[in-house]
Amino acid sequence: MNSRLFLFAMCCTLITVLEAYPTHETSEYHGQYLGQMLPGYKPEPFAPDLFSAWNNYGFHLQSSLSFSSGGEDLYFADQSYPIVKGRSGSIWSMLRVDDAWTEPEVTPFSSDYSDWGVFLSEDGGVIYFSSTRPLLGKGSPKDADIWYVKKNETGLSEPQRIGHPVNTVFDEVSGAVTENGVLLFSSNRPGGEGGFDIYLTRGVNGNYTEPVNLGEIVNTEADERVLCAAPDLNFLILHRYDASREANAGLYVSYKPSDQSWSEPKSIGDHINMLNASWASLSADGKYLFFLGKGYGIYWVKTELIDYLKKADLDISEALLQTLFAHGLESACARYYVMKNELAKYVDLDEFLLNQKGYQLLQAGDFARSIGIFRICVALFPDSWNAHDSLAEAYLAAGETEQAKTHYRKSLELNPGNGNARQRINELEMK
Repeated sequence: MNSRLFLFAMCCTLITVLEAYPTHETSEYHGQYLGQMLPGYKPEPFAPDLFSAWNNYGFHLQSSLSFSSGGEDLYFADQSYPIVKGRSGSIWSMLRVDDAWTEPEVTPFSSDYSDWGVFLSEDGGVIYFSSTRPLLGKGSPKDADIWYVKKNETGLSEPQRIGHPVNTVFDEVSGAVTENGVLLFSSNRPGGEGGFDIYLTRGVNGNYTEPVNLGEIVNTEADERVLCAAPDLNFLILHRYDASREANAGLYVSYKPSDQSWSEPKSIGDHINMLNASWASLSADGKYLFFLGKGYGIYWVKTELIDYLKKADLDISEALLQTLFAHGLESACARYYVMKNELAKYVDLDEFLLNQKGYQLLQAGDFARSIGIFRICVALFPDSWNAHDSLAEAYLAAGETEQAKTHYRKSLELNPGNGNARQRINELEMK
């Protein structure tokens, strides 16, 4: 070949490669899992400069993190502000190039509409997400559907909407893909148990079978959204929200032994759900569970926690309250110390956990149970001004002003600088 023609051909090839694989600015993160120290059996913040609620990038996360099977890229959803209904979510990605991670960027398939709930196929070659984008790409937002893009030699395909019977005129959101083409997703279509229910379908030759509702053991009158599942489908993790029991909202796990029905979902634990856990995902190798604590950030933990929950229970507040109401405060405190020792591998059972759970109940309007948790906390930590202040807040919300004043005074005695207690006492004594 003529040397000039060869040079011209090489330049054209280089331009094609550069267009297919554009350059990205490199971040400070390197190595597997962005170089973060691997977690143990207790949840740890993941890359807090990036993914905490106080991150340096201004993210308002709307999902967990989805890592590809090779660990070379990750995806997550962010909520744009100011919120515009139907048009405020976007999907971001980071790529691992020569062991260095690129700066987060909005993906090319993210639209001007709301895109969220990203999850990947087992091999990472297909990226699924929920979107309110119209079918023709313009106009008013529509109901939420599940869409996908495929990786190819030149980057990513154009977004495509999964067809009927998966998507309907109702909302289809979140999901998980497992072995043998199984797709789990959530929908508020008619015929379910109420709210959003979880459905299962299988992809056969590019088509999907009629979705099957997982039934009343998993689905309830509350909203259930599937978030992730084991590749062999022996467990799934879902988010449950019931407006009548807001304090019970959070992540739950349901198990499915071979050829058996799904088990009743079990809370993944107070230590996780007190962080307003709302989304979850599994690492491609199944070793780690990532979750979003809404208002806190991304955390991760070893998935041995899920195996532990097959035979144990980490719904600590429920156990303490049952003991309190059935056997009294002294027995509840004794139960606390037993649980603190038994669960030490997985949970730091301390004043902070009790205080957070008490406020979660208080904010949900469950005054009796909130007062119960704070009473236990005060009994266990009698010299904590904060414990007394919290109990006083719960009594005040419940209209028990004399009890509130008693504990505000005790809090102020322990900490004369507690301006909240001083102000509350002055307000109550003026009435």
